[in-house]
Amino acid sequence: MRAAKPIFVAMKRMAASGGMYVAMGAGEAGKIFAEETTWTGSIGVIIPRYDASQLAEKIGVKTDSLKTGEFKDSLDPLRALSERDRVLWTHILDDSLQRFVKIVADNRKGLDVDKVKELATGQLFTAEEAKANGLIDEIGDEDAAIDALKKQLGLSKVRVVQYEFPLSLMSLLLGSAQAHDPEVRFRKLLEMSVPQAMYFCGSTPVLSPLWQSVIESR
Repeated sequence: MRAAKPIFVAMKRMAASGGMYVAMGAGEAGKIFAEETTWTGSIGVIIPRYDASQLAEKIGVKTDSLKTGEFKDSLDPLRALSERDRVLWTHILDDSLQRFVKIVADNRKGLDVDKVKELATGQLFTAEEAKANGLIDEIGDEDAAIDALKKQLGLSKVRVVQYEFPLSLMSLLLGSAQAHDPEVRFRKLLEMSVPQAMYFCGSTPVLSPLWQSVIESR
């Protein structure tokens, strides 16, 4: 899209991790605005996991998966991670992080890979901090972003279109756009328990496959 028209981003409330990643779609030619109270940054990757092996041992439950390879049950919560498991997942996390870092470095003027790596601690930044670190261009709300875009395009009047779907239970679980696509909805149900390295802020508890699906949709 940015090859055909300019893109300005207006961040609200929290635009951290995945929000930062998506905002990079504006590219170097675009501008990113954040409200005064916006939290952003959180450049990093997380794979939510609980180690319930000691609890399982106390209540007499053990994992006994039939598998075809050493790592097929690598994230089984009923057993502790082995050192070889940790090496495997550390590689996956590092690879995902390097992609995130490159996305930011490629799309922000004045930032290179080394500078972004310094910021990639998972830390949240206030709007002032984000601007000082080159992650956003201006502190302002959506109206400020629209006014700046109008000025760049030499327009005096514009029409702002906001796309919405009626809120439903499925919308809350899967996200509005996905909830209206039966194929996506069915695929999401099949993918509930699939482990993924995710770009989102904080150590979000994943108590069930359904809750994990909700987090991934965000």
